[in-house]
Amino acid sequence: MKTTFKLIASLFCAALALGACKKEAVKYTIVSDPVSVVDIPAHEPEAIVLKVTTEANWIVLTPSWVTATPNFGSGTSFVTLTVDENYRDENTNTKPRSGEVKIAGGGTSVIVPVAQLGFTKYEPPVESIGGIHNLDEFKEFAAAAASGQSVKMWTDDAGAVALLADIDVSSITTWVPIGSGKCGAGVKNDAEYTNAFEGVFDGNNHSITGINWTWDCSSETSQCFGFFGALSGATVKNLTIGKAGDKITVQGSAVAPVCISPVAASAVNSTLENVTNYVSVEFKGVEKQLAMAGIVAQGTSDQILGCSNYGDFKFTVIPAQTGAGEGGNMVAGIQGYMHYGAVKECHNYGEMVSGYGRAGGIIGSINATVSADNFALVEACVNHGTIQSDPYKLGSFGNAHRHGGIVGGGEGNANTIKDCVNEGNVFSQSAARVGGIVGHSKMLITGCENKGIILGDADGTNHCPGWLCGYLEKKELMKQCKMGGKVGDWTTYGAAPDTAPAATLDNVLGYNNSGASDPAEVL
Repeated sequence: MKTTFKLIASLFCAALALGACKKEAVKYTIVSDPVSVVDIPAHEPEAIVLKVTTEANWIVLTPSWVTATPNFGSGTSFVTLTVDENYRDENTNTKPRSGEVKIAGGGTSVIVPVAQLGFTKYEPPVESIGGIHNLDEFKEFAAAAASGQSVKMWTDDAGAVALLADIDVSSITTWVPIGSGKCGAGVKNDAEYTNAFEGVFDGNNHSITGINWTWDCSSETSQCFGFFGALSGATVKNLTIGKAGDKITVQGSAVAPVCISPVAASAVNSTLENVTNYVSVEFKGVEKQLAMAGIVAQGTSDQILGCSNYGDFKFTVIPAQTGAGEGGNMVAGIQGYMHYGAVKECHNYGEMVSGYGRAGGIIGSINATVSADNFALVEACVNHGTIQSDPYKLGSFGNAHRHGGIVGGGEGNANTIKDCVNEGNVFSQSAARVGGIVGHSKMLITGCENKGIILGDADGTNHCPGWLCGYLEKKELMKQCKMGGKVGDWTTYGAAPDTAPAATLDNVLGYNNSGASDPAEVL
């Protein structure tokens, strides 16, 4: 019996010794960074990158709604997870979903939990939260307002949509304007609005910044682009749009006339007060006709009070529209096209480059169809910016433009430019009607002063520079204006504008100075 036990023990010890001599299988480790991925957006989810750290060969197994690239490999690598949308449309709810991404190899594995949010369609709120406190609430307000839904949720006790914090919108790369409109035959015709904003928007002296938007003007849906696409009977006040460096780029081939402004593309019977714009606009598309300005591109019977523009508004291509009158393009610091209404105590610091058409520091073009009871008034405004036609030497624009420090061009004797000052330079790189106050005027100009340098070549007819106007219809339309600044031709003084001669009684107007200016009205 003892002999048998010893034999079994010997065999067992030998087996242990043999096992000890065999090489053990190596078991690798796998580490994932991050270790979990949650709160994946339902709509437009971004790709997720995992770092897989190991020395083994590995393979990735995913749920059906997640794709891994690559899905196998060796050693430390990066794996991109592409997540399908959990979204159908804005009116359809979807449930959240979750699953596991498994990374296996080398005798081990690691699990990375993944979870994607569902989508809940927007329901108009019943109770107000007092205003817009942050970016998420701003996005919700903008989506509701743009689609014509109730904005009660974001109103204050006075019933105004209230901005309660500065908002950085740099994460918003595609902007849908609040309110939309189609311009019809031209920008001087009232736009046909869809879901225009009709309430009060009070910025409470806060800013909306980080604007870097590109708009394709070939849109069939709306020809009005800006923070507000369309205002009707609305009030916008105490608001700053943009900061230095913010920009809107317009491209594409327009299917109809277009209106572009960082604040309001088109407005009717609306008030904009204490609004400041810093956003610049570059137009490099193909237009049929356009109005482009810092505060309102196209307006009828609006009140624009105490507003300022610091943005530049420039064509960087030769415009397709070649008209110089009301049918031309209209570019300005405050309002591009003005049909009735008032613009008071506004300042422009931006540069205007329009090529063809009308450009002014305050107003681009003012409507002709006015009466003694219904007219446009531009009062106590100051231009500090440079207005010019073609600094980029894009091509010959002939005399098809009207540039003024305050207004590019205006018709209608009842329209009035009162107590305005131009401190900016007005340059035409070709023969045109250019003036310190108005380029082409059939309006009453009273109590205005020029301090800028006005340069433009004369073509021997009625296109030349004047410190007050390039053209004024008749003497009775000039009252008590103060002479100042310098006046000369572009060819001689364009390279050194400061060397141009001082303004005189002989160049109050560029055309028909003695016939349409009254020395007794010059201060």
